[in-house]
Amino acid sequence: MKPIQARLILLAAIAFIVLPGLCLGQSITIGSVSASSFCTGDPVSVTFTATGTWGHKNAFTVQLSNPNGGFGTGFRNIGSVADEVGGTLTVNTTIPTGIAASTHYRFRVIGAVPYTVSADNGSDDTIGVKPTIWISHSPSTAASGDLISFQAMGGGSPDSGSATPASIHWNFGADASPDSADGLVVNNIVYSHGGDKTVTVTATSIGGCTSVSTFTIRIFDCSPKIPADANVVVTSDSIVDNGGNTYWVNPGVTFSGSGSCTIFAEAGATITSGGSCTIYLKAGAEYLETGSGSILFVYENGASIPLPLSNSNTAIECSSLNFDYTNAPPNRAFQKNAVGSDLQNHPIEISPNPTSGAIKVTGIPLSTTRVTILNLLGNVAMDLPLPHADNISVDLSKLRAGTYYLRVVSGNEVTTKKIIKE
Repeated sequence: MKPIQARLILLAAIAFIVLPGLCLGQSITIGSVSASSFCTGDPVSVTFTATGTWGHKNAFTVQLSNPNGGFGTGFRNIGSVADEVGGTLTVNTTIPTGIAASTHYRFRVIGAVPYTVSADNGSDDTIGVKPTIWISHSPSTAASGDLISFQAMGGGSPDSGSATPASIHWNFGADASPDSADGLVVNNIVYSHGGDKTVTVTATSIGGCTSVSTFTIRIFDCSPKIPADANVVVTSDSIVDNGGNTYWVNPGVTFSGSGSCTIFAEAGATITSGGSCTIYLKAGAEYLETGSGSILFVYENGASIPLPLSNSNTAIECSSLNFDYTNAPPNRAFQKNAVGSDLQNHPIEISPNPTSGAIKVTGIPLSTTRVTILNLLGNVAMDLPLPHADNISVDLSKLRAGTYYLRVVSGNEVTTKKIIKE
């Protein structure tokens, strides 16, 4: 054997021992891609087979081509799996956001140690872009019964990685009328009750990709409930409250609240300052601005608030503001009105009682503003028309047998009478 041939054989043997990874025929073959059409953010699975011996800390990485199907530049590394053995493997990942829409995307897999590149998956795949939207509504603060307009705005183009929606579907919730609608702009939505409302918006791009957004709008109620834990204010007082407490201010009382409280002001009450409170003002109640703050007024015509409003204050006018006293705490100016109360301020009589059908109610004050029949849970079973005399007849035949209460509201007084329906 010639010397030069012997040296070549020796070098080959050394390479085989020292650098096995460079001479054992590594290869990567893509088996499948989970779909051929995607939207940005969608899940994607790429299955491939790696043969040969792979080096220490090797990783296989799935790459997404540029929008033209090439890997020279502009590709994206979208998912990896660490592996030194090879075999049939799957990388589960997602289609990245911020890429342009195209019908010419392809996938491939690379190995790191040694650097090895597969062929691409062999066919063009489509990736669409989910639309981008911004939501607004007017007025920004509203009460139940108000007409509200909603608007969705989109921007960008599919080539820039964002898309203007081709269609918008709104879901406003069960107590909205209408409860759903289509279009970039929707007008005259009305909520029947106050509270935090969740609005869901589904936007669809020209390519059929969708994005779903939710946001919350607070609707204020023109029949707000005075909670059972409200603090009854019976003498003029001043507080600083950062705990979000509630204050029920009696007629003729001056009250200064600050912080982040909620204030219910009866007719004849005077509220000063206010901090960042929500203040409900009945007709005849007054607000005097004595300091800075960010106040939300919910008031009815006949209440006094400072106009024009400062930039930090907001006001909602109710055609009628009626406090719901069902759960209100005891208050000497307002007789206890919860179901089962035995505080009766008028000589109201019910006959026959017990009854299997109609009853006659006598002794009703001429100043009565509401007459209702309540069940044991405090729910209104019947809302009766206002009487034009001191007596009314009521047919209870459609009510189930059980215990009910007649509730008569007159001025600042509430009378409750038990009824037994047989």
